[in-house]
Amino acid sequence: RTQATVRVTIDDENDNYPLWNVEEPFSVSVPEDVPLLTPLHQFEVTDNDAEENGDLLFGIEDDTNSFEISGTGLLYTSKLLDRESQSMYS
Repeated sequence: RTQATVRVTIDDENDNYPLWNVEEPFSVSVPEDVPLLTPLHQFEVTDNDAEENGDLLFGIEDDTNSFEISGTGLLYTSKLLDRESQSMYS
């Protein structure tokens, strides 16, 4: 009779979708006279995947370069806004 010890490691798959605290479509109103780097919204996102599969990376598509989002999910203005030159951003 032979015996062996076997170690089984179960790796986590990227099988849980991130969940966030906003309803889509997301919208925020901003006065045109806010200072540069004004925080607009803090996104709260969770991902139940383990280790690096649960890491979150935030990004934004903004052709006007008027807004940025930090690594922690903070949306903020990245340049001064002028309603006369542009009244809506999407």
